[in-house]
Amino acid sequence: GGHGDHTVELCRRRPDVRVTVFDLPETVTALREDAPRDRVTVRAGDYLTDDLGSGYDLVLLFNVLHGHRPEECRELFRRAAKSLSRTGSIAILDHDREPPAGLGPAAAGFLGMFDLTLWQGHGGGVHRYADLAAWLGEAGLTETQVVPLAASPLEKLLIAGRPS
Repeated sequence: GGHGDHTVELCRRRPDVRVTVFDLPETVTALREDAPRDRVTVRAGDYLTDDLGSGYDLVLLFNVLHGHRPEECRELFRRAAKSLSRTGSIAILDHDREPPAGLGPAAAGFLGMFDLTLWQGHGGGVHRYADLAAWLGEAGLTETQVVPLAASPLEKLLIAGRPS
């Protein structure tokens, strides 16, 4: 959703892909103008309450979860899992509340302050990836891959799908 940076890049790298961008009405208006309109469908709504659709091969939840309380994340995982095709996956990009070893106290300090800011502003927070994996399991999905990001060491990409 949002600005569509990931949508544009995904379409650039995969000319065969079709994308549905789902976000709040005030947010989808910010979709980049260079998003290929013949391959991108825009749907406005609230992903915690509105119909997400079905049959998706991939659901991206990029920098979404840290704005939500644990029970909202669980509900979003349940809803996203129901929207997937039989072989579909969910990809999550977000900060991990537990910084990688070796980054020093500044990393933990940043995550602590970010967590406090999110709690104060939204009632959400920065979640531990171990918790995300458990919540995905509650939604019937299993973690298939966790990818650390060299360019952003406090974030990880977590990919989950249905058990085989």
